[in-house]
Amino acid sequence: MASTSKFFERLGKLIPGFSGYYSRESLRENDYQLRLHIKQKIENLVHEIERSKTSLDDDILLEMDKVQNNLKLFSVKISNQSYGYSAMFDKVNSENDMREDRLNSLIENDEKLVDLVEALSTENNEIEDLEILEKELNGLLAQRKEILR
Repeated sequence: MASTSKFFERLGKLIPGFSGYYSRESLRENDYQLRLHIKQKIENLVHEIERSKTSLDDDILLEMDKVQNNLKLFSVKISNQSYGYSAMFDKVNSENDMREDRLNSLIENDEKLVDLVEALSTENNEIEDLEILEKELNGLLAQRKEILR
């Protein structure tokens, strides 16, 4: 199967315009996989927060519930985003340089999201750290939406 797909990929490179199409499809799939990865990391953190709540005081428990719910909401938002790279290519825009700049901005934003979730520790999470994480994640999501406008 791999040799067949490589054959079609090589063949496609010979067809004018195919490489651009192939790159766009690859970017769309990468965007989707990236968002699923971020969602999974956040869901793992939410699960660990749930496990740690048994030893919390009532006041901290309420705050932790709020942060946990906001992180759950973020994981839904990130997975339900429109295909960012797809949206870039689907819009009719004759200004290719502007579109490429926006695409680069979107990729940089996604790198920041990945860096943030990769640095997550599922152990010893303090409420203040989780609140900061929540704000940073939502800030990056807002930037992503702004780039896609």
